[in-house]
Amino acid sequence: MMGNARAIYQMFDGSDTKLTIPVYQRNYDWKVANCQQLFNDLVAMVREKRTNHFFGSIVEIGGDYSGEKQIIDGQQRLTTVYLLILALVKLLEEGKITSSTMIPRKIRDSYLIDQYVDDVENLKRYRLQPVKHDAVALMRLFGPESGYIENSNQTTNFQFFQDEILKQRISADDLWEAIQHLIVIDISLRRSEDNAQLIFESLNSTGVDLTEADKIRNFVLMNLPADQQEDYYNKYWHPIELNTEEGNEYHVSEFIRNYMTFNLKKVPAMGKVYQVFKQYIEQKKLTTEAVLQDLVKYSDYEKQIRNAQSPSDKVNELLKRLDVLEVSVTRPFILPLFDYWQEGNITADEVATILGSVESYIFRRLICGMPSNALNKLFATLFSESLKYVEQEDNYVDIINHLLLSKTEVSHFPTNDEFAESIETRDAYNMRQQTKYYIFDRLENQDSLERVNVIDGMQNNRFTIEHIMPQTLSSAWKRAWEWLSSDL
Repeated sequence: MMGNARAIYQMFDGSDTKLTIPVYQRNYDWKVANCQQLFNDLVAMVREKRTNHFFGSIVEIGGDYSGEKQIIDGQQRLTTVYLLILALVKLLEEGKITSSTMIPRKIRDSYLIDQYVDDVENLKRYRLQPVKHDAVALMRLFGPESGYIENSNQTTNFQFFQDEILKQRISADDLWEAIQHLIVIDISLRRSEDNAQLIFESLNSTGVDLTEADKIRNFVLMNLPADQQEDYYNKYWHPIELNTEEGNEYHVSEFIRNYMTFNLKKVPAMGKVYQVFKQYIEQKKLTTEAVLQDLVKYSDYEKQIRNAQSPSDKVNELLKRLDVLEVSVTRPFILPLFDYWQEGNITADEVATILGSVESYIFRRLICGMPSNALNKLFATLFSESLKYVEQEDNYVDIINHLLLSKTEVSHFPTNDEFAESIETRDAYNMRQQTKYYIFDRLENQDSLERVNVIDGMQNNRFTIEHIMPQTLSSAWKRAWEWLSSDL
């Protein structure tokens, strides 16, 4: 291992230079706030006439005699500086800012692209080569604004830098001078001698910047040959990300936590998911590919559950209702239940009936004000517990119902009498909002085919709760209530 202080922009220099972000790395996720801090630091350097500014470390594996390097740590810094240089160059080329010393084409060819590769869609053209999602967004920034990918962090931060440069807090020449004095410690590893995985874990031991899924992805892909990394990423990891996607975010860490929960029959702490996962596959002596294949299969169930897109409409209706109640605690049971179903052991109607039992169990407990923390262990073990009775009982629905009804103390299934008493006396105003949504949706729609979107109407204030009896009683209401009470 060798470490040298150097200007970060020089890492892009060289006719054969290619800085590759391996597929096991997370995507670029610096936000505008991070870019604002960097730009402010550069402005301060100029105004305070400071010689340089230390910008952290970069860890890379050199490509021996070639100019290709894999970035093990520091991609956020490298990508951000690359975007800043590109923002500066494009503004100069478009004539929106001027310079007395810079030649934009020279900067572009020296630090941003390989001028001898003409194909703009070829990633090899670019000195920085990010992970797939980011690569397309980055390439588009070299073209017209109409082609930018708007929901990308690259695009957002590139546009931020252009806006900041146009404010001209410092001149373009001073900005370029400051960029050339951003100093990093460049730590170069030898492929044959240094253990990249151990070094990576040491650098990121605090877990502040990386999610548990980031660390797991690095663990399963990092030590594979480069071509196999790409193959496994495309075949396994990327589908896992897509299957757990919601909005613009991936929920891989949460999914793997649920996966480990039903396998280990206990819930790992969210900050320990990586360590638990690593110990699990090492103790079981599982191959990387076998683990990834299993994760892909269960991530597909995760997608079906999360989006209510299973093969059964009846099951999907139950999933939607459970989603309204926001009870993710049930996921470690529903995931293996889906596998049991889709492997042909039970029918869709049985799954729907079981989910109905779970729905009743959860809702009754909410109305009765029973603690939810008792449910973690129950749903972590419910599926594995049910398999013990399969040989004794043919009806799987009966097994699940028996197990739910047999729970005692803090986990017990509220009786009809307990539920009836609680729903009559429960302070509805202080219920969770989601519970209120669920109640009104069920009261209005029940199992009708013609449904009214009650939840959307309540969320957007199109539907309101009208009081027959006001919350604060006037004198007339008090007299009427006294009269009614005495009459009864």
